[in-house]
Amino acid sequence: MRKPSNSTTKAVTVRLSQADYADLLHTAENSNISIADTIRKSWRHYKDREAQSNERNKQTQELKRYIFECLSVTKGWDTTQRQTAIKRINERLGSALEESS
Repeated sequence: MRKPSNSTTKAVTVRLSQADYADLLHTAENSNISIADTIRKSWRHYKDREAQSNERNKQTQELKRYIFECLSVTKGWDTTQRQTAIKRINERLGSALEESS
C-alpha cells in the first residue's frame, strides 16, 4: 500500500506529440529554463488570462446594468416595466442582462 503524500506539490504526466514536445523543448531552451518550469509558467499564464477574462466579463455585466439603469430612470419605468424590458433584452440578445438582486 502506498503511503499518503504530505507533499505540497503533485507530479503530472502528459503525453505530447513529437512535434509538440520539440516545440516545448525549443521554447524551454530559448527561455533558458526547464521543461517543467516552461509548463508551470504556461499554466500560470493561462490562469492569469482566465482571471482577467472573468474580471472583464464582470465589468462588462456591470456596465450593461449601469446603462440599463440610466435608461430606465430616464424613461421613468416602474418595476414591472423594467422587468419586462430586461426579459425582452435577454430574449433578443441572449441573457445580456442579469436580474438585479
